[in-house]
Amino acid sequence: MSKKVDRGEFNLKQILNNLNSINFYLLLFFLVIYYRFSKSFVYESLLHLTPGRLEKLDFLPVHVSPTGLDSLTVYVTLFICAIIFAFFYNFSKGNLNQSTYNFRVQIFALVCFSPILSYFVLQILWLLQTDSSWDFEIYFMDESVGWILTNQWPFDLGLNDTRWDFYKTGLFNSVRVVIASIILSTILGIIIGVLRLSRNKLLSNLAKAYVDLFRNLPLILQLLLILVWFVTTLEPFREVQDNNLLEWIYWSNRGFVFPKVVIQNM
Repeated sequence: MSKKVDRGEFNLKQILNNLNSINFYLLLFFLVIYYRFSKSFVYESLLHLTPGRLEKLDFLPVHVSPTGLDSLTVYVTLFICAIIFAFFYNFSKGNLNQSTYNFRVQIFALVCFSPILSYFVLQILWLLQTDSSWDFEIYFMDESVGWILTNQWPFDLGLNDTRWDFYKTGLFNSVRVVIASIILSTILGIIIGVLRLSRNKLLSNLAKAYVDLFRNLPLILQLLLILVWFVTTLEPFREVQDNNLLEWIYWSNRGFVFPKVVIQNM
């Protein structure tokens, strides 16, 4: 006659049998690594909770005693590891519906990252209290820069102009580049689209290959290839005088230089 085991009874053999599917020894190895990794974060977090450490947390009714900090760190870290073990054991049963499983996975991730999250939150509070460099005012934007821009059209900036003036110029240059890029991209897209619909098989296939290449190639990889081409193929800026077209257009690994129209008093 089989012996029934009470559901509320702690049965170590049953727990080990349920954990066979997720490799019990691998779980123990993970918990050891996690304990050694998270222990330092727990210690630093508890250190910030000692009396007089953070002024913004003085309202808390309970503080950590400095004398028992080391032992409390061990207990808290072991408690977190025990919770993680309990989650793994619960997941190994496999009798959870999808909504319950998703909710418990979120709680499990929150428990795993709780030492790191608490450390960063308390460390930021500590830095805001002790480090005077955490000053987010922007009064420095009213100071003069001491240098000039090479491309400042249509503004006329000098050495005594403020950072706000340079910021306005840089913002205008960015908008100008964006508008020019949109116009050129639209023109190029229309040309490629017309060629794609062409009856000429060669032009149509070339346009199709161009679209497939740039559509399936990640943008970051395109930028990397362009950067490598500029750096490795074009000459350095100190030799820009040797690379020109009719002494009007110059190029180097820093970009291209085009002539501009200067209107003077007539």
